[in-house]
Amino acid sequence: MGQRKPQRRLERGLDHRQQEDRGLHDPARCPDQPLSGYIENIRRKLEQDFSNSPVATINHLQVREYPADKRCASIHLRLELRQPAADGQRQWAEQYTLSCGSPRYADVGYELRYYHRYTDAHRDPNLQAKAEQVLGSMRIEED
Repeated sequence: MGQRKPQRRLERGLDHRQQEDRGLHDPARCPDQPLSGYIENIRRKLEQDFSNSPVATINHLQVREYPADKRCASIHLRLELRQPAADGQRQWAEQYTLSCGSPRYADVGYELRYYHRYTDAHRDPNLQAKAEQVLGSMRIEED
């Protein structure tokens, strides 16, 4: 029996909500060796995607190697939405992501995201701790 290959995600032409739903970069494109090249590709893709976005601007972006698993990139992205909330407050979309290569298959990747959308008055001060708890529980097991 042959292995099924994952389908690549096409990001071009997707609106902001579709990018959130599908991931902001292509997790099927697994980490290059060295991981620094993969990290730079993620950073460059996110910056390009939001450089002229009518929906949001990047307020904070950090992409680095994930210390607990050297096959993974850790991403922290905070977007400021251009459209204020109904009450006039700024709106934010913030996420913590792990993007990892498969230990067995060179063309397979995994992505796990912890995401929160909020206004200034409803920011969760424990968001990072909650995200780290969830992301830290990830285990990639393949048969």
